[in-house]
Amino acid sequence: GVKVYLLNSAGVKIDSTTTGADGKYLFDSLTPGTYSVQFVAPAGQTFVTATQGGDATKDSDAGTNGITAPVTLTVAAPNVSTLDAGIKPVPAPLGSIGDIVFVDNNGDNVQDAGDSPAVGVKVYLLNSAGVKIDSTTTGADGKYLFDSLTLGTYSVQFVAPAGQTFVTPFSGTDPTKDSDAGVNGTTAPVTLTATTLNVSLSAGIQKPVVPVGSIGDVVFVDNNGDNVQDAGDSPIGGVKVYLLNAAGVKIDSTTTGTDGKYLFANLPLGTYSVQFVAPAGQSFVTPLSGTDPTKDSDAGANGTTAQVTLTVANPNVLTLDAGIKKPVVPVGSIGDTVFIDNNGDNVQDAGDSPIGGVKVYLLNNTGAKIDSTTTGTDGKYLFANLPLGTYSVQFVAPAGQSFVTPLSGGDATKDSDAGVNGTTAQVTLTATTPNVLTLGAGIKPVPAPLGSIGDLVFVDNNSDNVQDAGDSPIGGVKVYLLNSAGAKIDSTTTGTDGKYLFANLPLGTYSVQFVAPAGQSFVTPLSGTDPTKDSDAGINGTTAQVTLTATTPNVLTLDAGLKQLSDPQCPTAPPTSSLGPNVFVCRGEIYPTLTALVAGTGTVDWYKTATGGVPVATGTLEYKPAGNVTVSDTFYLASRSTLASSANCPTITERTRLIVMAQTCADTVDLALRKLVDKKLAKVGDLISYTIKVWNQSGTNATGVEVSDSLNAGVRYESSTATRGSYDSNTKIWTIGNIAANGDTVSLTIQVRVIAEGVWFNTAQITKADQKDKDSTPGNNKEGEDDLDRVCFSVPMAICSDQKVEVRIPSAYLNVVWSDGQTGNVATFSKAGIYNFTATNGSCPAGGCCPVIVELKECCPVDVCVPFTIKRGKAN
Repeated sequence: GVKVYLLNSAGVKIDSTTTGADGKYLFDSLTPGTYSVQFVAPAGQTFVTATQGGDATKDSDAGTNGITAPVTLTVAAPNVSTLDAGIKPVPAPLGSIGDIVFVDNNGDNVQDAGDSPAVGVKVYLLNSAGVKIDSTTTGADGKYLFDSLTLGTYSVQFVAPAGQTFVTPFSGTDPTKDSDAGVNGTTAPVTLTATTLNVSLSAGIQKPVVPVGSIGDVVFVDNNGDNVQDAGDSPIGGVKVYLLNAAGVKIDSTTTGTDGKYLFANLPLGTYSVQFVAPAGQSFVTPLSGTDPTKDSDAGANGTTAQVTLTVANPNVLTLDAGIKKPVVPVGSIGDTVFIDNNGDNVQDAGDSPIGGVKVYLLNNTGAKIDSTTTGTDGKYLFANLPLGTYSVQFVAPAGQSFVTPLSGGDATKDSDAGVNGTTAQVTLTATTPNVLTLGAGIKPVPAPLGSIGDLVFVDNNSDNVQDAGDSPIGGVKVYLLNSAGAKIDSTTTGTDGKYLFANLPLGTYSVQFVAPAGQSFVTPLSGTDPTKDSDAGINGTTAQVTLTATTPNVLTLDAGLKQLSDPQCPTAPPTSSLGPNVFVCRGEIYPTLTALVAGTGTVDWYKTATGGVPVATGTLEYKPAGNVTVSDTFYLASRSTLASSANCPTITERTRLIVMAQTCADTVDLALRKLVDKKLAKVGDLISYTIKVWNQSGTNATGVEVSDSLNAGVRYESSTATRGSYDSNTKIWTIGNIAANGDTVSLTIQVRVIAEGVWFNTAQITKADQKDKDSTPGNNKEGEDDLDRVCFSVPMAICSDQKVEVRIPSAYLNVVWSDGQTGNVATFSKAGIYNFTATNGSCPAGGCCPVIVELKECCPVDVCVPFTIKRGKAN
């Protein structure tokens, strides 16, 4: 049924036809020559883009006007059967839902002449599942509308104003007048169809049951002195008006608008009076003059009206007005803004913010307080209608805050006029300068609370591991302050009294590292029962982390005890296994030779128990158990000195666990692990989710699978969810169990909270499986194997201008070059900036472990911060 015209070479229509039910058309028996075709699109439809794709038999040849390019029929090529046209589908129809929300003033549950629109009512659009998908509010006419809706099923939920409820729905016989909202405000579902595109759903709200009334009128200046309000008079704004109860007690207040009007609305029925406060220097006209109560003045000489009673029959008294005599003398005003000087430049500019609720006093020429107000949410205050004369203003700074340096900059409209006590210099209002609206005040932001860490370094002369009368302080000991990531951010040395102090520290987590003098070592830490007397330094000189909080800002008990190290050949740390924490052996094979490494000098005893027991081998760094491996077997390594006398060697009681894992090697599996983090850039306090996925890429079932994920020091564990097995937040082990062949996948999500600044790496790896893995070894910490993955995120680090921060990235990154020119896996930054790196096998931020963000903060040492005051005066 599509009309098709045949056009000759001049573009003139010479024939026409219509397409058949199969959409085809044909002009035949044409003489050779040049032709084109014009298609007529059905009403409301348009043509698709012409000559798309590469197939002339499939594209559309009709242009936007429906006409094809000319084609020429020749004797050799008499037929052209590819001039077709594509037409865009008719767009799907859209519908709408809307109507009105009305207040049912006459209580008949339907909308009629006595009712009024409900303005500002919240309305939600719900889909067929009852989920909110859009919202609006009713306008001044009470109406709402959700338009351009796709066809389907919807309902509407109305939110009744506080204290009001909906009328009985579906009352009356006219569905266009009833209320469709149920008691919960939600309508029944309706369906928009091609035949029913628009649906009206309304809601009626019951009129409040409690009757209320109002009192109000106008305050006017009686310019012509006839004691009544008439054409020659003018309204007066800013007049204070109090509402008094039957006992004459003030219960509310307002001020007149620029039209002189005031209103106390929604008053419970009862007896009231009104008290007007005449502007300074002005008084009220003679009350109740004339014969028209709507025009006279009701305020007595003291500004108070007679009492009136609001009743159900007469709830509104809107004729209590006040006439003020025309002022004889001119008046002025004083005001401006109180602002928080966020950027510390002592003037008000774009970076600052207003502060509301600040108390402001007006002082007369003797400095006596004569009026007061508080700043609004915009930080502004105003003393209006002031008799001409000399005044000053006193601002009251919020508790714990102080004023900025006054009269800074060169712009009197932007500087702060408040001195250190909050009082401005005096200003004089004159007939030529009646208004001074530039007396502002800048307030310093609330300073962040600071803390301190310190104590003493002592020589433990009597070898009891605690500080007592027989010991002596030691000066010149280097002490480093470490942040929560363990990076050095400050240093000092002990004084002759052995004491050190890191002061003015931002609240947060820190530790301290002491550097033992040559030939000395640290005593056994945390001995005795008195934390003020013990030594907090571990064998490497570093204390446990402490957190400075608002309630505990100062930790002054981190001390270190030193002893003479007469034996330099002592082991200094627990031994480690050179083969990793787990050694994987096929069942039936002989035990491999187990080897140990010792920090310092010493040897190793081998045990089958974590504590106590009898060693199975003594004094050897290599141990080969007898027999063949049939089941997983656990050994414990303990280091000790090899010297005859080792009294001064630190006692290392910790034993290192080494597990020989028995695997079924005939059943080779291929497990892989991937770790993800949902945020690359975070701040302290954020919640972050780690997700670990493990899957079996082989055709063999894997059993006894465990994954290790030791959370870094920058986060605190919150919760975890596993699709199989469970995660132990104490051991940091995810016990999975079985993972089936051919792609079976399990996942673990660990949610943590960020507690420290820095760049935080976190590694997850498969540490155990009953079967041998074809391309990786569980628990060997080997980079590049598919059973280990690492992610990280960055938290901006704030430092003082005289501090620096040290950043370490894993040794897996090779040939590291930082954006500021530093090289290597350890970099030190002392300037604010955003730092990235490149490496042979990765880069930042492409790897998601950057950028390193360093921010400078205001730091003022206690011993150099001296408060001072500058006052401006006239030169002689």
